[in-house]
Amino acid sequence: MNINDVQPISTKQLRETMPSIKERLLAGESFYWIDRSKPIGMIKPLEPKRKAPMNANEYRQHIRKIAGGINSKKPLSPKELNRLLDKRYEEMLSGQ
Repeated sequence: MNINDVQPISTKQLRETMPSIKERLLAGESFYWIDRSKPIGMIKPLEPKRKAPMNANEYRQHIRKIAGGINSKKPLSPKELNRLLDKRYEEMLSGQ
């Protein structure tokens, strides 16, 4: 975490603007907590910055990517899909 990415915030600001601080924290922003002109702690998000939700096209691309990139001209039945995936798995194990 870069020191320039961390914003100072006083106890008074924290108390008066908690809803906006919460939103900024959820967006990934971190804060140094200053009380009576002394830094006393750091407030930072528990999770990494959230991405914007995927649109339908991005979601389809993501699913294709994690599914191994199976591109079929016709929809596969579950049995056909399993057969194809088993074949890929065997090839992967044998090092082909």
